[in-house]
Parts: sequence; C-alpha cells; structure tokens
Amino acid sequence: VSGPLTTTTTPVKTEKKEDEVTELTLTPAERWEKNLADAGLNEAQAFAILDDVIAKGYWEKEYSLFRGRLNVIFRTRDGQHRRRVQRALQEQVAPVSTLTFTEIVTRYNLAASISVFKKTRMSFAPDNATVDQIEDAFLNRYDFVGKISGPVFDQLVEALIDFDKIVTAAFSEGAASGF
Repeated sequence: VSGPLTTTTTPVKTEKKEDEVTELTLTPAERWEKNLADAGLNEAQAFAILDDVIAKGYWEKEYSLFRGRLNVIFRTRDGQHRRRVQRALQEQVAPVSTLTFTEIVTRYNLAASISVFKKTRMSFAPDNATVDQIEDAFLNRYDFVGKISGPVFDQLVEALIDFDKIVTAAFSEGAASGF
C-alpha cells in the first residue's frame, strides 16, 4: 500500500450531551417548566392536576380512541400500587424475562388506572376503605382488563403512556418546591 494513511471521522453528535449539560444547569423550577413543555402542559394545567391529587387523591383524564368509538378515562394510581406490582413480580419464578416483567407492570398499571371504559365506570374503593377493599376493587379491574382484546389493549396502553407522561411532568422535580 502506497501513499499517506488517511482516516476520516464522522462528526459525533454532541446534541444529547449538550442537552444533558443544559439540564444539569437548570434550577428545579426551570426543569419543571421544561418537563411541562415536553408533556404539552402549561402551568395552569399542571397545577390543576396537582390540586386534584392533593384534594381528591386522584386526577382523571379522558381519551377518545378509534376515532371516537371508544372513550376511556384514566386516573392516577393509588399509593398501594407500587407494593402491589412489587409483590406480583416477586411471585414470579426467577429469572423474570423482560417480556414477562413488562407484561406484568403494564397490565397492573392499566388495571390500576382504568376508571371508565366506554360507559362502564370501574369500581374504586372509597377513601375510608380497608386494604382488602382496595385490593378487591383492583382485582375486579384487573379481571376486566384481562378480557380486553389484544388490539384494544395495545391502544389503551399507548394512551396510558401519554397519561403517565403528563402526570410525571406535573409532579416532576420542582413541582413540590413551592417556587
């Protein structure tokens, strides 16, 4: 081989690194505002979500799917939900595959959040309910979710992902700091 050895380099994308550095320099209030913008919320909408969860214990949002053929309402999940999912995962024979893990968490999240399906209002335990009553209401919703057809289930999950993005943004860092 004759001639000089040349190498070509492709430009490295630094945009993501710059975004991460910018994110670190933001104040909690600025990060909260950025999270709201990313979720398509304004401050008034975020405060309405916060107020509902603080006052009522939950917030609900309606989604219209399949060009209005299916309306569904989701609500924020209760405080017991994380323990419920953890127990379900611990009951699995180890090791749990990624697919199994995702299926369990998704099905539990959907059952914990679905409030209305078409015109059917799902049961939720009252504020003064016992743990057993809360779990019974959840199990009724879990059984209902298990009977939903696959294609509809998949669309419900997509809507739930959007719902969770909105709730996460409203409650993200900065929201609680009283700025």
